[in-house]
Amino acid sequence: DRDAMVERLLREPGIETVFDKQDMHEKSPLHYAAESGCVDLTEQLVKRGADVSLVDEDERRAAHVAAKRGHLGCLRLLIAASGAIDRSIGQRDLDESTTLLLAAEEGRFEVFRYLCDSGADFNAKDEIGRNALMLAVSKSHYDIAKFLLDLDIDVSATDVSK
Repeated sequence: DRDAMVERLLREPGIETVFDKQDMHEKSPLHYAAESGCVDLTEQLVKRGADVSLVDEDERRAAHVAAKRGHLGCLRLLIAASGAIDRSIGQRDLDESTTLLLAAEEGRFEVFRYLCDSGADFNAKDEIGRNALMLAVSKSHYDIAKFLLDLDIDVSATDVSK
């Protein structure tokens, strides 16, 4: 089965040399594991020393990818592996989006709530001034919008793209 094949592959001599290799989009195996929601593989890569701080062409870490796709299990592992939660959840991508902003935009409520509970800045704004509330409402993610309204979010923020 797939898990046995992955285990066998990860035991191959010298396999560690490819953990941080990046493809033409600058994605590493860890990015792909997080993107696919493969918790076991993400865990194995992290345990074997894969670099959680590598960024792809959009300046996204594997944690960004996990948040965007709604893969909470992978995200928890990646945040724990980074050694400092603010380095994982506060890191910005090419569009100045944080993991929290990506989760809000994609409607990943469980991930969003976890990030808020972990200390993410829910008043953060992307490069054009959109905060989590704007992103959630613009995509009809009302569960996230309601959650934010119950917090002390800045409702007067301005989207400078308009």
